[in-house]
Amino acid sequence: MNGFVNALFGNVGHRLKVMAVVFFVLEILGGLIIGFAMIDNDALYFLVAVLSGIAVAAFTSYPLYAFGQLVEDVHAIRTGGAGKAPVSDELPDL
Repeated sequence: MNGFVNALFGNVGHRLKVMAVVFFVLEILGGLIIGFAMIDNDALYFLVAVLSGIAVAAFTSYPLYAFGQLVEDVHAIRTGGAGKAPVSDELPDL
């Protein structure tokens, strides 16, 4: 059971970052599909659909990618992989 949970939820930060990139690509493709569906009306509709698809993709995937990066960084700090700071009990001179 522990192996299943680790396989499912292990390395969550990397998976969140991959999911953000996949969503980014899918949203851009969705904007292109909507743009090509609306190209019969006017070329301006195509441009608006593609540009809005790119904007929506950036605004929705960026926070997810950043959260995945934060999860990876916290995990690296917890496991000591990011380099430990020296422990000092001395207070700085004021």
